Amino acid sequence: MDTATVSTGAWALNLRERRWIAALGDVLAAGLAAVGALALWSWAGHGAVTPAWMMARALWVPALTTLWLGALTLSGAYALPYFYRKGAPVRFLETAVGLTVGAYLVVYFAAPRTLLPRLVVLAFVSLAASLTGGWRAVWARWMGHAAMGRPVLIVGTGDVGKALAALLHERPQTGYRVVGFVHEIIPPVESVQVSGIGPLPVLGSVRDLPSLIRQTGAVEVVVAARGPLSPELADGLTWAHVRGVAVTAATDLYEALTGRVPLDFIGEDWLAALPLNHRATGVLYRTAKRIMDVVGATLGLLLFLPFLPFVALAIRLDSPGPVFYRQRRVGRGGKVFTIWKLRTMRTDAEAENRPVWAQENDPRVTRVGRWLRKFRVDEFPQFWNVLKGDMSAVGPRPERPEFEQELARQIPFYPLRHAVKPGMAGWAMIHHDYVDSLEDAKVRLEYDLYYIKHQSLSLDVQIIVQAVLELLARKGR
Repeated sequence: MDTATVSTGAWALNLRERRWIAALGDVLAAGLAAVGALALWSWAGHGAVTPAWMMARALWVPALTTLWLGALTLSGAYALPYFYRKGAPVRFLETAVGLTVGAYLVVYFAAPRTLLPRLVVLAFVSLAASLTGGWRAVWARWMGHAAMGRPVLIVGTGDVGKALAALLHERPQTGYRVVGFVHEIIPPVESVQVSGIGPLPVLGSVRDLPSLIRQTGAVEVVVAARGPLSPELADGLTWAHVRGVAVTAATDLYEALTGRVPLDFIGEDWLAALPLNHRATGVLYRTAKRIMDVVGATLGLLLFLPFLPFVALAIRLDSPGPVFYRQRRVGRGGKVFTIWKLRTMRTDAEAENRPVWAQENDPRVTRVGRWLRKFRVDEFPQFWNVLKGDMSAVGPRPERPEFEQELARQIPFYPLRHAVKPGMAGWAMIHHDYVDSLEDAKVRLEYDLYYIKHQSLSLDVQIIVQAVLELLARKGR
């Protein structure tokens, strides 16, 4: 029996190892920014930077570093579905700057000024954003270098393997370098045409997997074959695993990089889609989330109520009809409840007495309604639904029963959205908000399933932060 260990690349780091290196660089950048901000403070006040003066204020370094890293974390800077996206660092930095300045202003005006440095945090934010951005640019070039590549073999020459190869090519910072495909079909093909890359070779069959791993130096095998594993493939994957070669399901890798459960890849494999033992089945998480919902909804209603008379007057002056709009929606476990919103459409919006999907630049929306939707003010009455327990602050957006019946017939696993309470904001909302077609509904379901499988309080907070930023950016329609 061959018991030799496969030689792997010393720098063939996996996704999480690459993320850890980026995070360590962020810590160093934030620490240097804190020291620099303190030095500027000393220079502005004393004309000199002395070690004694710096040591007396050394606690500001970990405090400011923690503040910055917390803001980056809340912005989603370390979540895998965001981490490797093109242009993501710019969005993270913008969010982190806003959160850090906002936190500083709250503390600055709430505490005695003698206890806080004047303008030092603003200097720190400028330095931290510049150093972090520069480090992330260096990191991206470093991780995209050929020497840092992670040679990978893809088992399966179908649509799943091709789509995954294209995704990995689009995101070179992941380090994945597809060296070829391994086929399961007879007769085999010589190459596979991959969008954005061109033809990639099919190196052999699953029977040849051990020799192909040695020849190519692959450190990971991604299984993109559909259906149950053949005995030959099972033997090959076992051989690879016991010799230190990573074995990954294509659906898991695609899900980690996109934040979606790929329904087209799963086929009829319900175990891959079903969010088994998700956190909402646990008592502690449900209790903590309910407390967060009640506190958040109470604060939201208290902030909203003083403005309600003015908003109500604007709605009535703009178009005849009620101020509030009630609609039946489907909640957890398929239970139907009544959702509350501010009316943004004409009263004859569904004159034919049949449900109609909202669309971009919908002509049924009133002038005031268009502004309410821009800032999502029309959603604020749903804080009452959250208090009642029909909804949560975070979760899949509730759909109308009339649409649910049709979508459940045409999209596999659609009822799995009802495993948790619907929410005012959701993972799907910040990625793929409005639904006006069957394909949109399927993509939104893929995001919803990802949230259900990976939900946590930290993810909930990230979603809330992103939803608030979208509100401020007026991305409603």
